[in-house]
Amino acid sequence: MQPKFSINGNKIRPICIRENSFLARIAALQLQSQQCAIVWKNTIHLHGCSRIDFLQHPSWLKHEYCHVQQWRREGTFRFLFQYIVYSFRYGYQQNPYEIEARNAEKNPFALSWSIFN
Repeated sequence: MQPKFSINGNKIRPICIRENSFLARIAALQLQSQQCAIVWKNTIHLHGCSRIDFLQHPSWLKHEYCHVQQWRREGTFRFLFQYIVYSFRYGYQQNPYEIEARNAEKNPFALSWSIFN
C-alpha cells in the first residue's frame, strides 16, 4: 500500500512506472510496435524502453501522464467503459481520450501544475 501525503490539504498521489510490463507487451503486440506505454490507474507500464529512456521524452511523458489524469478524473469504471466505447466507435486515432493526450504532448504546462490534480 502506498503512503498518502498531502500538502495544504491537497492529496498527492504518486505515479509509478513499471518497466518490462506484461500489460504493455500485450499492447505493443496489438499496436505492432517495438516500444509501448500503457496506463492502468496510477501506473505507467512500459515495454521496450527503460524508465530513464521514457523520462527523456517529454512529449511521451506528457501523453501518458494525461491518461493518468483521465483515470483520476473519470474513475476506473467510467474511464475503461468510455475508452472501449470510443475506440470501437471512432478508432484509436480519433478516440477523444487519445486526442486529449496528443494535445497534452504539445502543452508546455502539461506537467507544471499536476502535483495537486
